[in-house]
Amino acid sequence: MKRKEILSGTAVVILISFTVILLNKCGSKKALWGDPASGLLLSYRLADGQTWKTKSVSKQITNMEMMGQSMEATTDITMHVSYQGEGETSDNNLQITVLIDSMNMVSKSMRGEREMDVQSLVNKPFGLVLSPIGDEVEFQNTDSIVVKLGPMGGGSQSVTQFLRDPFPDLSTNHIKVGDSWLHQVNEEIPEDGQVVNIALAVTNTLDKIEVFQGEECAVIHSEFEGTLDGEGERMGANFTMEGDIEGTTTYYFAYKKGCFLKQNTESIMESTIAVTGQSNMTIPMSQETKAETTLSL
Repeated sequence: MKRKEILSGTAVVILISFTVILLNKCGSKKALWGDPASGLLLSYRLADGQTWKTKSVSKQITNMEMMGQSMEATTDITMHVSYQGEGETSDNNLQITVLIDSMNMVSKSMRGEREMDVQSLVNKPFGLVLSPIGDEVEFQNTDSIVVKLGPMGGGSQSVTQFLRDPFPDLSTNHIKVGDSWLHQVNEEIPEDGQVVNIALAVTNTLDKIEVFQGEECAVIHSEFEGTLDGEGERMGANFTMEGDIEGTTTYYFAYKKGCFLKQNTESIMESTIAVTGQSNMTIPMSQETKAETTLSL
């Protein structure tokens, strides 16, 4: 009888020990985003049927010197955009339906102030394939979604020109505070009568972990610099353009939610435009841009 009691007691001890081990293993299992101490693995996660809503406000100030005269133009844009999850593609990218819910664009120059008619871009759904680290793999069904801004406003432009790089690029590796990673940006931007190429080198650094709007966020600071060049035809004249661009971006990435909550970007571009045709001239131009985007779940 005593032997049975001992065996029974031993079995209970073994069972309890085994249970504790299992609980410890389950409790110590890391979340898919890791943790700040051992390293965060950041990724965008937008569930099927879930919607992100963003508000973007930008100001662009352009200065040019032409025929001995200085000219300044300012463009202010405010956009509200919805991104609805449609599941994943076969290669594990996010399939998203994008909709510009509202948009306002105001241009100011020596000719006065003008509110541009951009309603042809509003309430026109189109597709976006987004990789988990923020690469815009493909925009879909955007060919017919264009706005005509006139020869002085950039001509005919696609909706994608107003949504270039809407999501900051993330690291492919686990990162801790102080870690940096690099990525390259190479974009070809077609506009009415011209093509502009931009090449940037971007250095990203995980600056700190901070609670923002009630969410634990990785605060990432990015510095970028690069070149741009282009050529085209406008109002009967041919032109070429080349210049340099530099700037910074800071964004708050809610790693448990799989999205950024806020990003601020500032950039400065200095370029020269060479015009040939009925008259030849060289036009120095500078452009300063400030933008802020906030995201709500």
